[in-house]
Formats: sequence, structure tokens, C-alpha cells
Amino acid sequence: MERILTQICGELNNWFTDRNASAAYGTYEIKNGTLPLDHITEGQCVRIVGSIFNDGVHMYPFYDLQDETFTGAVMPMRIPPEVMQIAAEVQRIEAEGGFANAVTLYISESFGGYSRTCATDGNGVPLSFIKLLVNQRLEKWRKMP
Repeated sequence: MERILTQICGELNNWFTDRNASAAYGTYEIKNGTLPLDHITEGQCVRIVGSIFNDGVHMYPFYDLQDETFTGAVMPMRIPPEVMQIAAEVQRIEAEGGFANAVTLYISESFGGYSRTCATDGNGVPLSFIKLLVNQRLEKWRKMP
């Protein structure tokens, strides 16, 4: 679900930073897939920035981080329950065979020489499933760049 939350937060330009907790800047060592943090509670998400292998949203406790030492920040997050529910829904849909079975983002296909035409956002940018969700259900959390 962390990958999906990273996509959603990136598309929204909103990392739901916990304003009551400051980002912890410094040098971190991830060892055996974990990063010990004493200012994060179980089930809370954090955003890791400055890592070569682990940038993005992760849920504490961590079990699947790639080992490395990096200088950067670990920022506590407060993701609204509705956003978490939508991320879980995306994860469920992907597990059941992906969005191809639920929604298509292609507006035409040809065979023989094979070609596809993607749906676009009006500016010629191909639509992604996350963009569709953002436009339909998550727009209220969007921050301007």
C-alpha cells in the first residue's frame, strides 16, 4: 500500500505532514530492512526523503526497506482515513486483476500492426488510474505546486 500512497500523495502534491511533529533531519542507517524510530507510533506513515532506495511513504514498523545509510529526513504524516481507505481500495483492485478489469484508460486499439490510443487529460497528458481517483474522489486534498 505504501507504493500507492506515494503515488496518491505525489499526485495531490500533499504529503499530509504532521504539523505537530517536526521532520527529523539527519543521517539514518537502515539495517535488516528496518529503521528504528522512537517518535513514530505503530501504524503511522512517514515520508522518507533523501534516500537512494527508500524515498516515499512507508508505514511503521518498517520491515521491507532496503539497507542503506542516507542523509535526509523522515517526516511523520497524518493521512486522513478516507485517503487510506481509497489506497486500500486501489490495492484490492490491483490484487483482483488490476484496473484493466475495472476501468480502461485506452480510448482505441488496433490489431495487425497493433496500436493503442490513451485517454488524456485535455492537455495531451495520458491519464493514470491515480489521476482518475484524484480527479474524482481526492481533489479536496490537492495542494497547488
